[in-house]
Amino acid sequence: MEITKISPDRMKIILTEADMRLYSITRKELCYNTKRALRIIFDEANIRNGENFSPEGSEIKIFDIASGGYEIYITKIVLSDEDDVIKKEGEEKYFAFSSLDGLLKLCKRLSESEYMGEVSIFCLKSRWFAKFCGGCPSYVCDYGGELGEIFGVYINEQGSLLYRERDIKILSQLI
Repeated sequence: MEITKISPDRMKIILTEADMRLYSITRKELCYNTKRALRIIFDEANIRNGENFSPEGSEIKIFDIASGGYEIYITKIVLSDEDDVIKKEGEEKYFAFSSLDGLLKLCKRLSESEYMGEVSIFCLKSRWFAKFCGGCPSYVCDYGGELGEIFGVYINEQGSLLYRERDIKILSQLI
């Protein structure tokens, strides 16, 4: 694993196929940004660089390398003190849910917190996805896994849009 500190708030990690075998990280885990895979990568990066990066407070972008492996860019994101929402105007974030129950629990929490951002719910191949536009509550990661940008584009194009922000309150009542 090659780790390069680009700036105080940004680092680049090159993860080879050999590194993935060494740390027992699968391609699927990495592409779906699972907590286990990210925790392994972050722990190693923090030990080597003496930093305090964490998946919960970071933007993560993962790219395939032609020679095999991945290039991972990590940027610390500052949370707003007033509403604990990650402020990234115009940015879209996508999350996958392993069950409808997890999605409904998130909808209930969004409804109770009076979250004002845009949320859209998609279904694709019997799986549930949420798209957040212009800001995303940090607690969303407690309910679903964040998807990479490429998966988000695929879901937006191929998934069936089922609900928009006004329907979140209706969904929250189903639990």
